Amino acid sequence: METSKMGKNIYMWRDGAFQSIEFVVTQECNMRCKYCYMIGKNENNVLSLETAKNAIDYILSDENEKLFEQDALAINFIGGEPLLEIDLIDQICDYFKIRLYEKEHKWFNLFMINIGSNGLLYENPKVQKFLQKNRGKVSINITIDGIKEKHDMQRVYPDGAGTYEDVLRNVKLWLKQAPLALTKVTIGHDDIKYLKDSIIYLWNLGMKDVPANIVFENVWEDGDDEKFYLQLKELADYIVDNHLWDTYNTTLFSERLGKPLSKKDLNGRECGSGGMITIDASGKFYPCVRFMDYSLEKQKSISIGDIENGLNLERIRSFVNCDLEHQSDEECLSCNVASDCSHCLAHNYDVSDNGTLFQRNKHICKMHKARVRANNYYWARLEKELGMIDKEKACYKKNLFIILDDNSSVFCNYNKRSCKEDYVQKLSEENLQLAVKFADTNFFNPILLHSDDSEVSRKAVKSFENQRAFNIYTPSNENKYMNSEGLFRKITSITHDELLNGKRVDTESSLLIVDSDNLKYLSEDVKNILINCMRINIIARFDYKNFDFQEYEKQLDAIVEILYTYFTNNEIRHVDVITDNLFFTKKIDCAAGVDSFTLAPNGYLYTCPAVYFTSPEAYVGTLTEGINEKLLKSYSVNESPVCSNCQINQCKRCVYQNKKLTGEHNTPSSVQCKKSKIELKYASKLSKLLKNFGFHMTINSMMDIDGSDPLERLIAQRGNLRAYKYEKLF
Repeated sequence: METSKMGKNIYMWRDGAFQSIEFVVTQECNMRCKYCYMIGKNENNVLSLETAKNAIDYILSDENEKLFEQDALAINFIGGEPLLEIDLIDQICDYFKIRLYEKEHKWFNLFMINIGSNGLLYENPKVQKFLQKNRGKVSINITIDGIKEKHDMQRVYPDGAGTYEDVLRNVKLWLKQAPLALTKVTIGHDDIKYLKDSIIYLWNLGMKDVPANIVFENVWEDGDDEKFYLQLKELADYIVDNHLWDTYNTTLFSERLGKPLSKKDLNGRECGSGGMITIDASGKFYPCVRFMDYSLEKQKSISIGDIENGLNLERIRSFVNCDLEHQSDEECLSCNVASDCSHCLAHNYDVSDNGTLFQRNKHICKMHKARVRANNYYWARLEKELGMIDKEKACYKKNLFIILDDNSSVFCNYNKRSCKEDYVQKLSEENLQLAVKFADTNFFNPILLHSDDSEVSRKAVKSFENQRAFNIYTPSNENKYMNSEGLFRKITSITHDELLNGKRVDTESSLLIVDSDNLKYLSEDVKNILINCMRINIIARFDYKNFDFQEYEKQLDAIVEILYTYFTNNEIRHVDVITDNLFFTKKIDCAAGVDSFTLAPNGYLYTCPAVYFTSPEAYVGTLTEGINEKLLKSYSVNESPVCSNCQINQCKRCVYQNKKLTGEHNTPSSVQCKKSKIELKYASKLSKLLKNFGFHMTINSMMDIDGSDPLERLIAQRGNLRAYKYEKLF
C-alpha cells in the first residue's frame, strides 16, 4: 500500500518540546521585504554582549532551575537580519555553552542554535567559520520565496532592487552543506499567481519539505481566495499527475485541516507566546518578537520582565490563560472547517479594538476556506489515483444527500413515492452541476442516492469525481455502474426481502431497512450481513405508534450475543443502535436541518428525504440562494429542552417523526424516547459482558437504565407544576 508524505507534519526538533530563548541581536536589516511585519527597522537597537550575558545568567541561575521544566533548549537569533551581528552571535553562544558546562546544566547536551536569515551574508567567511565551529548544533533557515518573479516582488534591497540572484547563490551553498534545510514561503496579495510554480521550483531546487503560509495582515482583496484556491488546485494536479505525494511536502496541504474545532484545539493556541522568552537590546523580555514596538502598528509593546527584575509571572498569566476558545467569536467556534486555521496572537492583539489578547481577527477567513476546498480536492484526486480510501483523513461534518431520481435508494425512515416509470423525476444536469458547486463552497460531503438508472449514476459520479463523495445503493437494482472499479465510499442499503432473495452486502458499511413485517428477522439479518460487513445502521421504517417493542427487545438481545462473539474473538463489528452507545462520546442523531440536508430531484433543498416525499412544498432552500436558516431554529438538539438534557448519546431523534407525532421538530415522541432507552439497555448489557470478559478497548461507562419518560426528568429539574403524570416507558 502506498503512503503519502504530503500533508504530514514537517519535522521539528524534539517535536517542539524545548525551552526557547530568543535574542534580537539587531533591528537593522539589509533587505526591505514588502510583507515584513517588522515595520520599525533601525540601526540603533543592537544587543550588547553584556546584556546577553546578564540574560543568560538570569536564565541559568540556581533559583530558576525549577522554573524552566523542559529538558532541551533552543537558542534562537533573529533581527532584523541576525547575520549582520555574527561576531556577537558567536560570543553569546560561547558564553552560553561555557555557563552550561560550568553549572553541569541539563541543557548542556541538549541544545540547538537556530538562526533565521535572509541569506545574503551566508557565504561570509565569519558565518562559515561559525557554522563549522558549531557543526551539529546549529541550524540556519534561509528564506527564498520561490521563482525569481515572486521573490523579487517582495524581497528587495533598501533601494528596491530584487535580491533573488544573490540569495540563490547562497541557497545553493546552503543546500550543499545542509541537504535537509528548510525555507519558509510567505504568500501575499500581489504574488498569489506565482504560488504553484514557486513551490515546485523549491522542490526541484532540492527542498523536499516546504513550509508556506499566507500573511496574517489585512492585505486580502475580493477574489484573492479564488486565485489562492486555483493555484493550490493546480499544485494538487501537478503532485498527483507526477506521483510526487510520497516524495515532497508543503504545509499548504495538511491532514489536520478542515474539521470542526476539537476540545484539544479549543484548549490550545497557535504559538508559544508566554512560554518562550525574547530578549531585546535594552534587556527587556517579551513573549515574542511580534510583541516588541518595532513589530506593532497600533498597540503598545508588551514586556514580560527584564534582566534586572526577572520574569513577570503575573503578566505571563494572561498568555497562559488565553486559549483559542476565548479568543474566538461564535462564527469561528461554530465553523465546521475551522481546524488548522492559523492566526498570530500578537497580530490579534495589535488590531484588537481595546488592546486585548482575547480578540481574534479574521482577515484570512476566506483564504483559509479556499485552502480547505483545495485540500479536499487534493485528497479526492489522490484517493482516485491510489485506488483506496485513507480513513485517517476525516471528511466534512455536514452531509448533503442527493436524490438522483424518485426511485433512489432509501437511507432513512421514509418510503419513496409510488410512481410509474414515465413520471419518475430525475435530477437535471443543470442542478447536478449546481450541486457540485454548492457542496464544494459550503463544505458538504456529497452523498449520492443511486437508483436503477446507470446513466444517471455515471453522470453524478463523474460530476463529483473531485470531491470525496459517498454512494448509497441497493443490490437489487439493475444499476451496473455501481460495480465499476474505482467507485469509493459505497454503502449498501438492503432489506430482509433482498437478503431472502440471495442478495449480499459486499461493502464495509450498510443500511438495514427494517419494516414491521420483518422485525422478527432482524437479528438473523444482522448476523448474515456482518459476515462481510463491518458496520450496520439499522433503519426502523414503520409507524412508531404500532412499534412492537417486545419483539424489538428480543431481537436486540440476540444481536448483543452476536456482537459479543465477534468482540471476544478479536473481530470488531458495529451495529449502531448498540455499539454507538459504547464507543461514541458525543450525541448522535439524524442531524437533519442542522448538519444534514437533502437535495431532491426537483432541485430544492429539504431537511430530509421524508419531507420531500410527503410535503414537497416544504423545502428550506435552493442551490443558488442557499439554505434559509430562519426555518431551522427548532431542529438543533440544543433547542430541545428534553433532548439537550437527555444523557443518551445514541438516539435517532428523527425530527420528521417528531413533527408528525408531537407537532414540533424539537419535541420527541414517547415512542422515540422508549426506543432509545431500550437500545441503551442492551448496549449496557453488552458493555457489562465485555468488561467481565476483560475486553481491552475503552468502553463508555453506562448509566443505570430506568424506564421513566425524559419529560418527567425535565419537570423535576424545573420544578414545574404539572397537568399530567407521564407514565413509565417500560
